[in-house]
Amino acid sequence: MVQVAANTLYMQKRVSGGQDWQFHLLPLFSYGENPGGYFWNVFFGLAGYSRDVPMRLQMAAGWKPGDSASAALWVVGELGGAATVGDVWNDGFDATITVTTPADATVGTGRISVPRGARTFRLAITPSQPLVPGEYVIRIGARAGPASIPSRETTHLTIPASPDSTGALFVRRGQSTGNRDVPTADLRFRRIEQIRVEIPTSSSDPVAARLLDRTGRPLAVPVTAALRDDTDGSKWMTAQLALVSLFQRFAARAPLTELGYAGIELGHLVRLPPLQWRGGPVDQTDQLVDRGHHVGPGAVEPVR
Repeated sequence: MVQVAANTLYMQKRVSGGQDWQFHLLPLFSYGENPGGYFWNVFFGLAGYSRDVPMRLQMAAGWKPGDSASAALWVVGELGGAATVGDVWNDGFDATITVTTPADATVGTGRISVPRGARTFRLAITPSQPLVPGEYVIRIGARAGPASIPSRETTHLTIPASPDSTGALFVRRGQSTGNRDVPTADLRFRRIEQIRVEIPTSSSDPVAARLLDRTGRPLAVPVTAALRDDTDGSKWMTAQLALVSLFQRFAARAPLTELGYAGIELGHLVRLPPLQWRGGPVDQTDQLVDRGHHVGPGAVEPVR
């Protein structure tokens, strides 16, 4: 929904986990909320604030090659910063996931112990009965110990019929990860990092990927596409992008410029958050900042 009156703009849409809405009094003030938190800024980001959340989530579901009886479901979770969740989580934590039907019948569970110093996890759900197409309720709980306040999240997911998939998972690689591939649910990236998008598939057909601008036009930015076989028998379409290539393309633009990409086309259109860079010359501390504008980051749509 989009409403415009004089110099005010209101936008609202449903995204994974709830509603994404924002109000703009142009050009003075903006405020918005989504399942990942909220933001406000003045004069298009000259000053502002974005609240972190205890845990961010990304999910994907699809069908493994040769198995059309039960879908597979994967969840990636990532803790917020220490200022949000506290230092006790630095010593490690346990995460549990329960998958139920809308009638509250449990159909799958998962549990993982995250070691000291780690803040993310990727977990495949173990179904107690076949995951057939339909809507499911996903409940995620995490706790660092009896003295900590547990983090709990609830969201919904609809599994499509075979062979279609839904959702996408993200992988981060850069100095902050020791140049290792680390799953991430926090779609805020530094310009020197690489982002990899993964979508489950049951097909072995070759894949191609490209970056699209907000109007859907392809951009001359290299995206590496590949098929990846996982040890659990799943197959993934992947697209990897070096974010520095975006800044090389737009480094001449003025500060506080919103790049606003539609997303990466990889069989599906994987929505990326609008990306902003701050300060004059771009340095290694500049971040791509998810302000929750326009689209639900990580949303996946069929290519039309």
